[in-house]
Amino acid sequence: MIHRRRRRPRVEQLETRRMLAYDISNLGQDAILGDMKGDWLVYGVDEDDQGETDLNGDGDVDDRVLHVHQLSTGTTTNLSLARTNARVSVVDDLVVFLVDERDQASSDLNGDGDTSDDVLHVYDAISGQVTNTGIESGNNRFKLVGDLIALLVDEYDQGGVDLNGDGDTDD
Repeated sequence: MIHRRRRRPRVEQLETRRMLAYDISNLGQDAILGDMKGDWLVYGVDEDDQGETDLNGDGDVDDRVLHVHQLSTGTTTNLSLARTNARVSVVDDLVVFLVDERDQASSDLNGDGDTSDDVLHVYDAISGQVTNTGIESGNNRFKLVGDLIALLVDEYDQGGVDLNGDGDTDD
């Protein structure tokens, strides 16, 4: 005999109500979803699909620029930073993401003398402050847990600096 547990419709109804706690709205932007957790929706907007508007002030219109939307207030913030195609991570009120130096006016964001890195940035949604960590962390090698960020860094990509004290720069 096979016994199957019946689903409780009440649980589904509660989930539906919870999902409908916010009004549905059109943000008016052609976007690619990055992450959504709690009160925050994080997404990239393609400049060329947004009326060829330079959203990060670098003089071109071929970047994907990161935006953060607070669901409870309906407020959207343009971070004016070109994000990579890498993942975006949201925990509580922190957003962690990579910025491609090439797409940010070829700026050396980590001070290693080149403009070919993906540099880790943190946005504090409560204070509105963006922090450039100055650390290259390409290939999605970071994890946000609470208010801690763990990441892997290639010494070569961080300007050829011996970060672990073993006398070489190839780790």
